[in-house]
Amino acid sequence: MDLQQGEERLIEYTVANVVWSIWSPVLLLVGLIGNTLSFVTLARQILRHRVSTIYFRALCIADSGALLFGLLPIWPLYLAGYDVTAQHAVICKLRNFLFITFSDASIWLICAFTLDRLVAVVFPLKRKSYCTRRHALIAITVIWAVATLKNVPMLITWGIRETHNYSHHVSKCGVPEPDHAFYEEYIRPWLVFTTVTFIPFIFITACNIIIVHHVQRMGLSQATIARVRSITRQSSEISVASMSRMCLAVSFTFVVLVSPSIVILVGKPYWTKTEQSEAKFHLARSFGNLCQYTNNAINFLLYLSSGREFRRELRSLCSSSNSSSKSRCSRSARSGNSNGVHYSWVDTTL
Repeated sequence: MDLQQGEERLIEYTVANVVWSIWSPVLLLVGLIGNTLSFVTLARQILRHRVSTIYFRALCIADSGALLFGLLPIWPLYLAGYDVTAQHAVICKLRNFLFITFSDASIWLICAFTLDRLVAVVFPLKRKSYCTRRHALIAITVIWAVATLKNVPMLITWGIRETHNYSHHVSKCGVPEPDHAFYEEYIRPWLVFTTVTFIPFIFITACNIIIVHHVQRMGLSQATIARVRSITRQSSEISVASMSRMCLAVSFTFVVLVSPSIVILVGKPYWTKTEQSEAKFHLARSFGNLCQYTNNAINFLLYLSSGREFRRELRSLCSSSNSSSKSRCSRSARSGNSNGVHYSWVDTTL
């Protein structure tokens, strides 16, 4: 029985290592490139002044930070067995503090622009009063401040923890002090579950239901829009619909991909009573965490699939880049021809 359990444990840990080793670089590459393209596209002149794009640009930064400080240090551990976070207590503290701060900010930013879209769709007459750049910047500042303050205790409680793995002495990034272990095992997971999953889940789901209901009532089909008399109003309605679709896509994806990792975190003290259950928990946690990182990596694809204006600006960005390249090549060619004529003129005069 022990041998069988050991084999199952080995298989489960091996599967987790393989999945992490393969999927991590894919998420890093797709996420960092996608978030960079999203930020540049959303910062273009036509979109940069939209209130929603302020939230989206802040979300690009938060998602990139979560990938860099969360996924990048873990990849060498599963690829080559090298734990970057276990090399020094400062690295351990900063990595966890920055990763969770960026992750929390990402989630709360989704809540903030979901509320912004709710006001824009449900209360269109109050949109210009409440959905302003000033309010958006204040909300983003408060979100980053709260996320930072919430995770300051990690700079105190986390550090290098010495453990024994069979006959080997192993250093791990964790909670070294027994006095802090109870808080980390039983209190913080519920705090995280409440503030980062349960409340955002309920809030985003309720807002999305209301948004979808009102968008349907607005009748934003192509036939209805075509009957709108005012061109200005038509453009405004299309803009609201486009940004609302992007908001719905991002927020629904968050609910689906982030919830499993937090549920697994809450259940850790209760689902790791035996060595076999701990191995199964490790495998489940690996898939849950990768789902969370996937949420940080695929927003560009969501913008691309759901945002008409985003696609248009991205095409414009690519076209302007190609035009600039062709223009530089053309200027270089003309410069070369001019140089050739100049030398010919000098030769003939001599």
